[in-house]
Amino acid sequence: MLICSQPDITAPGVAILAAWTGNDSSIATPTGRAPPAYIIISGTSMACPHISGVAANVRSAVPTLTAAGVKSAIMTTAVSTNNLGTAITTDEGDWATPYDIGAGILQPTRALRPGLIYDTTADEYLQFLCYHGYNTTTVKSISRTAARSFRCPAGGANRDLISSLNYPSI
Repeated sequence: MLICSQPDITAPGVAILAAWTGNDSSIATPTGRAPPAYIIISGTSMACPHISGVAANVRSAVPTLTAAGVKSAIMTTAVSTNNLGTAITTDEGDWATPYDIGAGILQPTRALRPGLIYDTTADEYLQFLCYHGYNTTTVKSISRTAARSFRCPAGGANRDLISSLNYPSI
């Protein structure tokens, strides 16, 4: 079975100046002062809006792109260097791998003109799961949208089909 976890893309998510409601009791507000309207916060909850906004911009610029096409535009235009032009590193100081940063760091402007689009279909993902040992019942359970007629090929999916899976980070 295929077992791995990696991000598809990396986006700003550390020390983000964000709007704040002031209703969170974990933030101490000095007596007599109003809670802050903004706060510095970090995490995937801060990175996700950056990616979502870029995805909306890409789809707006090229309305004919599928969801896979938008994802491809974002991933194929990412960079694997930091703002100093050197390799991205992990917290431990090692060079980051695709398992750490996915396709790289989001480049919003470049994503609007990607050049190359990997337009992967749902069926290609299903075949990918078949190739990695999942049976028809499991694949249908995972996808919940597979056609009734979908079946994993006997012996798994064709290796050549899987090796050409249009996914930008593999």
